[in-house]
Amino acid sequence: MKRRNAFRFTSTRLLVTVLFSIAALGLHGQAKLSIQGFLKKSDGAALPDGEYALKFRIYNVETGGAPIWEETQSTVDVTGGIYSAILGAVTPLNIAFNEPYFVSVTVGSGTEMVPRIQLTSAPYALSLIGQDNIFPSSGNVGIGAQTATEKLHVKNTSPLNGTAKILLEGPENGTAELNIKKSGSSLSGSLGYNAGSNTLRLLHAGGNLQLQASGAGNNIVLTPNSTGLVNIDGTLLVNKNVVARGGAPGPSGSDQNGFAFAGNGGDNDSGLYCLGDGQVSLFTNGVERLTLGYEVMNLAGGMRARGGEPGAGGANNNGYAFQTGGDNDSGMFSLGTNSVSLFADAAERMRLTVDDIYMYGLPNGAGVNVNIDGGGRLVKVGSSARYKQNIQPLVADFKRVLEIESKSYNYKNTPDKLDIGFIAEELDALGLQNLVLYNDYGQPDGVMYDRTVIYLIPILREQQQRIAALEQEKAQNTTYLSALQAENAAMRQMLNELRADVSALKTATSTSTGSGSDRK
Repeated sequence: MKRRNAFRFTSTRLLVTVLFSIAALGLHGQAKLSIQGFLKKSDGAALPDGEYALKFRIYNVETGGAPIWEETQSTVDVTGGIYSAILGAVTPLNIAFNEPYFVSVTVGSGTEMVPRIQLTSAPYALSLIGQDNIFPSSGNVGIGAQTATEKLHVKNTSPLNGTAKILLEGPENGTAELNIKKSGSSLSGSLGYNAGSNTLRLLHAGGNLQLQASGAGNNIVLTPNSTGLVNIDGTLLVNKNVVARGGAPGPSGSDQNGFAFAGNGGDNDSGLYCLGDGQVSLFTNGVERLTLGYEVMNLAGGMRARGGEPGAGGANNNGYAFQTGGDNDSGMFSLGTNSVSLFADAAERMRLTVDDIYMYGLPNGAGVNVNIDGGGRLVKVGSSARYKQNIQPLVADFKRVLEIESKSYNYKNTPDKLDIGFIAEELDALGLQNLVLYNDYGQPDGVMYDRTVIYLIPILREQQQRIAALEQEKAQNTTYLSALQAENAAMRQMLNELRADVSALKTATSTSTGSGSDRK
């Protein structure tokens, strides 16, 4: 029977080979590492032959710290001081091998032998495990790159021109495909080549497909052969600009320029084309129908739309609708003979007839004045000095505005409705041309009522000045009157005092006369 003793040991050599099975092992828990070492006592003699209990620990630090894996093998044969063991035979070797590791050995109940021995590069092959060859979850992998800067970095090391290639080779009539997906999600995308149909496919299941060129001057180019087309099987939505080379359309699309509609005939001679700088033309059947230039639009032939009121979801499909929101209920429609209406969100906002213009739903609020000039043009009345020049004080006979007579009347197109106002011809006769609107023939056509206040302000200012002068005169008169009243009060007091003196004199005289009579 082999002996089991406790000794003081020194580890002098550790790890000479690495072994792991790939035939049927696919998990870290099934990986194994073959290890061999030499054990000797403190006097330098080899450990006696026998079976020993050896505890193996693996650390991710050279000293201190806690083991990240350990196991005890109770019967390890030692011959001439040499032992061999398979790590992972007792406890699954379930560490990632994606950082430096250090191994220690303890014999029996003794202390852990020092120093710990660092694993060399060979054991890191355990980062590839089983038939799936799973790489560690952290770090980069380089092929031909001394320093990998991405998860997978493939580099052509040729000093001259060359190509770094990755080959995905599928079956003869099958598909070679590169799949990309988000962890924990069923959504995925793929780049694949189908050998049977000789088709390169870029697919995305359940999401958007984006081709992006970043930086100034970068383009995304799709180039079919000389007779081919770039086919889009579905609706094309462009959020920004679409640029096409100019040129007139030709039979069978000989010029291959512009935006053509193949139609049933497939001759590409109807569409939108550019025939020159600053010019866009609309062709139908090889004939230019509509031309948009820098300042002009030319239409060859008429343009017609059926009348009718708009409906939600474009139920009537009449008029000229804007499809924002997809309901076709905003646009220009005709509700009857000689009538055109503008609708917004299925509500009529403006109607034009032969005789009238109607506007509905106008909001209340502050804003600038809007006038219609003599030529029928709608203009904004701007009051800022930014819009004006030759600004001078207005000189006019402002008091003429007081001679205007207010009138009541009926408009001829609304004979049952009474209205009030001024008559343009009367203001013209009074010399108030600044307040009259004239038509293209020079005839008085309207009164600019908002301008009458300009004539009234000088009159009111003059009246205010006269009132101020009268108020000042009144104040002066009040002061003079107060002085007179004070003077009158003083004189009245003096008069009272004189009356008192006279009365005293009368009394004294009467007394003196009486005394004389007594002496006689």
